[in-house]
Amino acid sequence: MTEAEWLACDDTETLLNFLRGRDRRKLRLFFCALGRRFWDLTKSPLTRSAIEMGERIADGAIAEDEVDRIREELRIKRPYSSGFEDEVIGNEFRSTVLTTAEHLALTLWVKETRDSGRRALPRTFRHVVKKQQAEILRDIFGNPFRPVRPGSWWLTPTVQSLAFGIYQDRAFDRLPILADALEEADCDNLEILAHCRGDGPHFRGCWVVDLLLEKS
Repeated sequence: MTEAEWLACDDTETLLNFLRGRDRRKLRLFFCALGRRFWDLTKSPLTRSAIEMGERIADGAIAEDEVDRIREELRIKRPYSSGFEDEVIGNEFRSTVLTTAEHLALTLWVKETRDSGRRALPRTFRHVVKKQQAEILRDIFGNPFRPVRPGSWWLTPTVQSLAFGIYQDRAFDRLPILADALEEADCDNLEILAHCRGDGPHFRGCWVVDLLLEKS
């Protein structure tokens, strides 16, 4: 895959195949982000709990025996789940999670459009969902063809405090403020500044925030 193909590709499975064997933490956060995308519409406590647990597992905030217990509970409850839940906290990440995430999105879209009285073509919707999935993946993994190393002088107390708050609170509306702080710290990396000031989407695992917090 070339850089141009990476930036233009809307086929998330193709992008994941290219990333095969890379950062498992980011991969887990990507799958969690697929659920976060529809968090406000997701009423299932099981789905929400699985996403939250997946994020905590990604950050090593849950002991291994607790992870095993959670996985066992989800296996028991799986007949009543979409299949998405046990994927986000599982040991293996399969491309089928993209299908279950798309199914979850479609189910929620049907409910939302029914409640609001709006209509749209499902085929168009699926194309939009796939495009959004690819955009989320690029937000988390960044551009593998242009790896960035932070300048030590960028990592001022203000920059690190802002980045930490954004990560913990999922407060991605603060990214433009982070961009201003980076410029004040003499960061001249246009890709980083543009990402902070761009429209997103942004989710936990965002490559710029991870970079500044020195996460993998």
